[in-house]
Amino acid sequence: MTENNKQTKKELLFSKDEKVVIKAIENLRETGNDSDLELLTELYTETKLEKVKKSIYHFFCDLRNQSSADIITRIIKSTSDKDTLKMLTSSTWESRLNYIGYFELFIDLVIYEGFEIAFEAFTLIESFEEKTTEARKETLAAYVKENIEKCKEENLAFAMDLVKIIEDYKV
Repeated sequence: MTENNKQTKKELLFSKDEKVVIKAIENLRETGNDSDLELLTELYTETKLEKVKKSIYHFFCDLRNQSSADIITRIIKSTSDKDTLKMLTSSTWESRLNYIGYFELFIDLVIYEGFEIAFEAFTLIESFEEKTTEARKETLAAYVKENIEKCKEENLAFAMDLVKIIEDYKV
């Protein structure tokens, strides 16, 4: 993408006209790529417009390109805005991308974040339907056990259920 196209895309997404912004997000569904996810996250964090936030959330929920999981997890790690973090975490289980390689990150969200974000991360871990290896299951269960004593009290029930959920994953 040329620098000119990138600037035009950003101008449309950050327009003062809500209709222009919504249309730009819709256009990204057709022509966008993984590099647009950071820009959409920035817009989500900055906007006060609920229709725009909803449109971005649905965009993230509709992701089907597995390479997007790398970008999403990188964004989650660097996001400090709790509303944005909640949206991103919620979208992970809605999108049906495979995040098994990043489950330590989601376990950390269950342990260290507030209840709403922990719930979204727990939902991803709980809803995992892909096959994994016995070794990966053991690694994840051990990770939970090593970190559970650091868990926020409000999330302890989730954290305690994680080991059983992980042990039930298909091999």
